[in-house]
Amino acid sequence: MWCAQQFISRASDEIQSLFSLHVGTSDEFHDVVQYFGENPRDMSSAEWFTDIAVFVSKFEVGCTMLVILIHFIVFKRGALFNL
Repeated sequence: MWCAQQFISRASDEIQSLFSLHVGTSDEFHDVVQYFGENPRDMSSAEWFTDIAVFVSKFEVGCTMLVILIHFIVFKRGALFNL
């Protein structure tokens, strides 16, 4: 019986700690989502992180295309003016 009471006591503390972490994490998530102009009640964390991943992917493609364009302009201009 003593072992069961000790387990319940320890588990209760751990569950309370996890609950506090969950509440804090949820509050931070809502703040971040709201900062970027979204409604935290309408957006799940899965949707949010999917949107961020898509944005980062497209941003990387855009940066690569910009580098290629600048490279092309510099070398094309250099060839035209014998630089």
